[in-house]
Formats: sequence, structure tokens, C-alpha cells
Amino acid sequence: MSELPKGKYTMVSVDVDTTGRRLIDEIVQLSAYTPESQFAEYIMPIMNLNPAARQRHQIRVITVGFFRMLKSMQTYKVVKTKPEIAVLKDFLDWLETLRKNDPESKGIILIHHEQRKFVPYMLLEALQKYDLVDRFMKSVKSFADGFALSVEKCGNPVKYFSILQTADILKLNYKDAKENQDFDGCARIRTKLAYQIIEQIAKGDESDLDAEATAKKMHDLVFQRASSIKSHFSSLDDQNKCMERQNSMRPIFVNYFKVTLYHRVRGVTFRRVLADHGYDFESLKDVWESKKKEGLVELVNTISDLKEEDQKELIDILDCHFDPDKKPILPNIKRNNRPNNRRQSISQKENVRPRNQRDDGVKKGGNDANNKNAGNRRQNRRTRRRSYNSATRPAKGDDMKQRNGGNMAPNMVAAAN
Repeated sequence: MSELPKGKYTMVSVDVDTTGRRLIDEIVQLSAYTPESQFAEYIMPIMNLNPAARQRHQIRVITVGFFRMLKSMQTYKVVKTKPEIAVLKDFLDWLETLRKNDPESKGIILIHHEQRKFVPYMLLEALQKYDLVDRFMKSVKSFADGFALSVEKCGNPVKYFSILQTADILKLNYKDAKENQDFDGCARIRTKLAYQIIEQIAKGDESDLDAEATAKKMHDLVFQRASSIKSHFSSLDDQNKCMERQNSMRPIFVNYFKVTLYHRVRGVTFRRVLADHGYDFESLKDVWESKKKEGLVELVNTISDLKEEDQKELIDILDCHFDPDKKPILPNIKRNNRPNNRRQSISQKENVRPRNQRDDGVKKGGNDANNKNAGNRRQNRRTRRRSYNSATRPAKGDDMKQRNGGNMAPNMVAAAN
């Protein structure tokens, strides 16, 4: 059931591009969409985008002289940006304009489409930073999870689809996005797709509905699943506490954070799962001190989010960390046998023996033959250099005569006589 009073509300889809997927990251692009109007502005972040965010959003931070700016990795052009507070105020002005254009509306419901709730937290965190929450709540009354609604109406397989794949399944018409070479890594495109997905789900099999009837069905569908802003603030507090629990467990997985990206992701996953179940460093230490490894086994087996092999690995990591008689586990890294210097000169490639001749260096093409030929070439160069010098270099007396304008030096004359 909805937590809002009954009435008419304005539906707006919202999404953000960020420097990462943590609460301490920053918003890079803030976008919102309605069929009548769209808002999209870029923010110049203080921190740089992490590699995953750069790959997803196809933008990066560059420095030209003393200035930092955003650059698109698709068009190779600099993106126009504003400070975060300026974009947030522009966004609030845009929301207030929507509210004024519909006097019968009691407020705005923001629809976000994502597998893991993140957009409301980032938006509320940014608004808290500049004391804009009160002004925000005068226009916006609720958030609604469009992804959960899609899973409920279309089935569990939607969990494994991106927003673009979900749009293809529902046969939505988004040719404009493809013609502009846009993609689902841009918040401006995701907001439009999120709105169209909910609109298509509301229509169902009734494809002949007009715009007014479709808007009413969409309103009724989203209204039943809207949650208040206060509930999201309480969830945000829980997320901040969960982040503190994760930070407390950093010494346990520090070896995983020092190596490859694969192991860093595994370490972050282990730490996040433990924090989501309410565990921190001190609680894990108390479990080991009371029941040793058996207590850790009981604890990890209750976590259904991990596979069996992951549970075994996590148990070993925790046990080796808290047991002073054991060494901390180091992740197993597969080393490749490729040489460090991938670029080889032509002479180096010539000196490499074929595989069928590696056991016999006397054969043609072996290293012994190559070394002998190289020695001969060096000796020939020395011989040619000596013969050239002896043919072109003047005699010692002639050289001194040339230096003194054709006259020999007195000591040379005396020596000659």
C-alpha cells in the first residue's frame, strides 16, 4: 500500500551518473524526464571517476593547465559542467515549474530504475550537504522503484537484464537514442527509457489507449508502490552505518585490495555481504574467540548470498586473520609467462631459435650459429675501419706541416736533419 494520501501526483523519472557506486562518491550528471520536459546537466566532481564509472558513462576528468574539466570519450569533446550546488538549484527550479504547471497535483513522485537502490540515497545525500532538503520536500513527496515494479510485472528474468534489454523485451520505440549514438550509460537516456518502461507496463495488452488513459493507469500503478521521503532518510542512515561496518573490516581483506581487480571485487563483495547481515570487525572477533572456527562456519553458512566455494574461502580468510598461529591468506594470482618487454627488435627476433632446434645449437638457425655470424660481422667492421683510416689519414709529418701553413715545425726540421 502507498504511504501517500490519495490524490493526483506528477510522475517524473530520475537518474544520476556518479564517480562510483559508493555513498562517498559524487554525482556527475543529474537527469529527469517527463514527456513534456526533460532536465539534464553535468556536474564537475572533486574526485575523478573510477575505471568502472569511466567505462560505463564514457566520460573522464582531464586537466588542462590549472583547470579540470569533463571530456566525452565518445565525441572527444569537452562537456559543459556546473558546480554541484548550481545544478541542484536548477533541478529544484525545474521541479517547482512542473508543480506550478499542474495546479491539481499534490506533488511529484520520482521514479528510479535500478537493481540496487542507489539514486535516492545519492540525491538525498547531495541535498543534505547544501541544506536543500526542505525545499526539495515541498515539491517531491515520494520515490518509486521502477525496477521492482518491472520484476513484479514481467517476472524474475528481468533481474538479469539491463534497462536497454528490458526496453527491447517490451518492444519500446527508442530509435532517437540509437540514432544519436547514445547508450544506457548516460543518465539522460536511462530516464527516458525508465519512464517508457513503466508506461508500457501500465498499458499492458491495451495498445489502443490514448495518452490521458495511459497516464491515469500509470499513475495508479506507481502510486500503489510509492514510499515516503522519510522512509528513504531512515534507509540512508542504515546505509551509512553499513558503510561504517564495511570500513571496520578492511584489515581482514587488505591483502585482496593490494592485487588484481578480480580479487579487489571479491574482497569488496565479502565485506559488503557481512556488513549487510549486521557484522563488523568486533562482532566477528567475538565469534572467533568464543567458538573458534566452528563459530565462523555457523556464521557464514547462514549467508545465502554466497556460493559454497565462496563460503569456504571466506571462512578460511576469517580464521587465518583472527588465529595468531596462522598466516593471513594471500590471494592466488595466476602469472602469465609473457616477457615484460613485448616489443622485440628485428635482431632479437632473428636470434630466437625454432622449437625443433632448441636442443641442438649447432643446427642452422641456432644461437651458436647466430653468435658466430655476429662475431664475424664485428670483425669485418673493424677490418674495414682500419683499412679506411690507414688510407685516408695523412702521415704524422704531413699532418703537422698542414697545421703550420705548409712549414714544418722547428723541432720537426731538426729531427729531419
